[in-house]
Amino acid sequence: MLNLLNVSFPKGTGIEGLVYVVLDWLTSSGMAYILAVVLFTVMLKLVLLPLDFGNRYFTKKNQLFMQKIAPEEAELRKIFGNDPVAFNRAKQDLYRRNGGGQAGFCLFMLINLVLTLVVFLSVFSGLRAIGNYNTYEQTREIYAVYNGDYASDEEKNAAIIAKYDETTVSFLWVKNVWQPDTGASPVLTYKQFEAIEKTYLEEGVSEISEEDYNAMFAPILETKGASGWNGYFLLVALAGAVTFASIAINTKLNNAKSKNKVVAQEEAGYSIRKVREAADANAMPQVNPAMANNMMKVIMPIIMIFFTISSTSAMSVYIIANSVVGTLLTLGSGFIVDAMLARSAKKKEETVGDDTPKINPHAKYFKTTATKKK
Repeated sequence: MLNLLNVSFPKGTGIEGLVYVVLDWLTSSGMAYILAVVLFTVMLKLVLLPLDFGNRYFTKKNQLFMQKIAPEEAELRKIFGNDPVAFNRAKQDLYRRNGGGQAGFCLFMLINLVLTLVVFLSVFSGLRAIGNYNTYEQTREIYAVYNGDYASDEEKNAAIIAKYDETTVSFLWVKNVWQPDTGASPVLTYKQFEAIEKTYLEEGVSEISEEDYNAMFAPILETKGASGWNGYFLLVALAGAVTFASIAINTKLNNAKSKNKVVAQEEAGYSIRKVREAADANAMPQVNPAMANNMMKVIMPIIMIFFTISSTSAMSVYIIANSVVGTLLTLGSGFIVDAMLARSAKKKEETVGDDTPKINPHAKYFKTTATKKK
C-alpha cells in the first residue's frame, strides 16, 4: 500500500512555521509527502549552502595557515617552552606577521554550528508536530464516522476501515509515516493519543472516551494488521549507516589532503617528526584529529538513530536525505574551495616573487635568548 497524500499542516512560527508552509506548498500541488520532505531537504541545503561553503572555505584556509606556520611555531615552543606568557606573545606576533588569527575563524564556526543546530531541531520539532496533528485529525474523522447511523455493525466497521485507509499516510513497508519505522504499532494507544490531543483542545476536555477510542479502532486492529509492527527499523538503520558513511567520507578527504600537506612540508625542508621533536614537553596538549573523527563516527550515528526512533518516519527520510545531499555538496564545494585557495596562493607568490630576501623571523628571539644567557 502506498498512500502519501491526505496531509494536513498545523500553524507555526519561525523556522518550524516555515517547514509547515513549504511542505504544505509542495504537497498542495499533488506531490507525495515523503517526496516533498526530500525536496524540502534539498531546498534547505541549497539555502544554507553559502554559509556552509563559507565555513569550509575558512576552515580550509585556517588549516593551510596553521600548516604554514607550524615549523616556526614549533621553534617558538622550543625557545619559550618554560615561559607560557612569552610564548603566547611571540605566537600572536607570528600570527599577526603572517596575516592570520583564530578569533574570526572561531566566531564563524560558532555561528555556523548554532544555526545548523537550530535548523535541525526546528525541522525535528516541525515534522513531529505535523505527525501529531495529522494523527489528531485522523482520529477525529474516524470518530465522526464511528458516531454515524448504520444498519449493522458490519456496515459501521466497513465505514471505519474505509476512513482509516483514506486518512492513513503510508510509504513502502511503513504502515503509518506519522510513527517511527520501528516495532511500535501504527495505531496509538489511548494514552498516547490523549497526550497529543491535549495540545489541540481549547478547553482541555476530550470528547473521545477511552472506551469509544478502543471500540472504533478495534476493527482496524483486527483487519488491517495494525496491531503489528509499523516498520522493520530499515529507515532507522539506514539513517545511522548514511550518517556514518558521510563522516567517513569527509574524514577520508581530510586525511588525503593532510598527506599532501606532509609531502609539501618535507619538500620545503621540514619533516613532521622534526617539527614534533622541536615542541617542548611543556607545550599545551593537542586534540588528536584521528581520535576525534573516530568518536564522531560512533556518536553521530547513535544520535541520529535516537532522533529517528523519537519522531516520525518522515524524520528518518529527512536525516537520510540531509546526509546524502550534504556529502555531495561537500565533495563539490571541496574542489571549488581548493581551487580558490590554490589560485589565491599562486597569485600571492607571483606578487611577492622569488627575489624576496630570506630573513629568519625569529632572529630577534634567538638574540634575546643569547643575551639572557650571557
